Amino acid sequence: MQEVALSLLVLLAGLPALDANDPEDKNSPFYYDWHSLRVSGLICAGVLCALGIIVLMTATPGMPHLSSQQALPITAEDRQAESTQRASLCTGA
Repeated sequence: MQEVALSLLVLLAGLPALDANDPEDKNSPFYYDWHSLRVSGLICAGVLCALGIIVLMTATPGMPHLSSQQALPITAEDRQAESTQRASLCTGA
C-alpha cells in the first residue's frame, strides 16, 4: 500500500514540473528571450568599457594625468642603497 501511495505522490508531484519545462510556453514566468538578453548584456558591457576608458583618460584637477607623471628624483640615500644591493648580489651573499 505504501508503494502505491508513494508512486502516486511522485506522479502528482512530477506533473507540474513536466508542464513548466515546456520550452515553447512563452507565457511561463521562466521563459527567457536569450537573444535579447545576450544583446543587452553586450551593450551594457560596451558602455561600461567605454566609461572606464573615458575615466582613465580624463584628467581631474586633483589628480595629474597618467602621462604627466614624472619620476621622483634620486637621492644620495637611494644611490647608497642601490650600490649596497648590487654589491650583495655580485658577492652572492
